[in-house]
Amino acid sequence: MLILLILFGNLCNSQPNYFSNLKNNPKSIIIKKIFKRTIYTDIYNFEKDKLIKRISKRNFIKREIIKYQYDFHGNLFSEISINPRRKKDTIFVSDNKYFFNNKGQIKKIIFKFNDKITRIKDSIIYDDRANIISYLMLKPKTVFLPNTTYTLYYHITYNEKGLIKSFNIKDDAGFLKRQYFYNRFGDVIKIIISQQISLDAPKIEDKIIKYNYKYDKFGNWIKRYAQINGKYKLDEKRKIKYK
Repeated sequence: MLILLILFGNLCNSQPNYFSNLKNNPKSIIIKKIFKRTIYTDIYNFEKDKLIKRISKRNFIKREIIKYQYDFHGNLFSEISINPRRKKDTIFVSDNKYFFNNKGQIKKIIFKFNDKITRIKDSIIYDDRANIISYLMLKPKTVFLPNTTYTLYYHITYNEKGLIKSFNIKDDAGFLKRQYFYNRFGDVIKIIISQQISLDAPKIEDKIIKYNYKYDKFGNWIKRYAQINGKYKLDEKRKIKYK
């Protein structure tokens, strides 16, 4: 059975790369999302164009603090997550290890969480513009899937501007496909999500997400409104502090 509903259930992160087209090198970004009368706030801090810290809140109460560290290639190798709501800090540590090909491109990543391998990104293939077009994601046995080691196959296509056009995932049972459409600022205005959980299951109705934006003078969006299948709306506000 394809484990895609778990991996891609969060509609708030449907955009290919949340900070991929930011302009004017921001110092910090505050994003507020309203979801079923709950306010989610994420505060992002940047240093030398790299995300170094994220603070997550729910209804203005801190839920998580994550600190990021990078290697000399600029690749993320460590994430330290702290839960400030507990009397004694609960610290979770991610440790990522990278392997490179003879062109200096990443060919494999091993993701570890509290000294346990959580997934392996392998067989990474690039196009002639150095865009990743395919890879495998190996998922080892977990508490939720104690008897299963499964592989997901990823394939990515790009438009003429180098933006993601489609993002496809499949395993031996089912598939998930995302198609992306953009405005002149390079922001996603529509995503069509198609999926089928298993070969013997009926295809799930396509999910269509539409976005509308308001921008600041630098061309970065500060308000975003999402509509899912014409019914559900998600409002996001983004406050950007520039250097």
